[in-house]
Amino acid sequence: MDNIDRMHQIDAAWNGRDWDAYANLIAPDFQGWMNGDTTPHNKEEHIRRGQAYCVAMPSNQIASEPYLELFASADGSKTCSIATVTATDSRGLTTRATLAVICHWRGGQIQRQREFICGEPFLP
Repeated sequence: MDNIDRMHQIDAAWNGRDWDAYANLIAPDFQGWMNGDTTPHNKEEHIRRGQAYCVAMPSNQIASEPYLELFASADGSKTCSIATVTATDSRGLTTRATLAVICHWRGGQIQRQREFICGEPFLP
């Protein structure tokens, strides 16, 4: 299995709220940055943020079949995915945003990740 396949796996785990499968694809020494972060957060914080977001926006889904773009570096150690994310808010309005995720993989797990969301913010 290559890291492109693993990218599909982690997004499928997110969409299915399979937090064990999601966590298994993240390295113990993970460092992540999201929009505006100046310092990285760790694996536990990354999973906590994801779970909190899914509680606030339970219908959110990453459109990964197909991605808008998905590619790997020449050596396969880095991936970049660009996808549409949709969710329905508490008023019943559907929101859309573009999510870009750049991952550095080591040993089948994400060691470093940067996420960028463009479009309407999902949370107030």
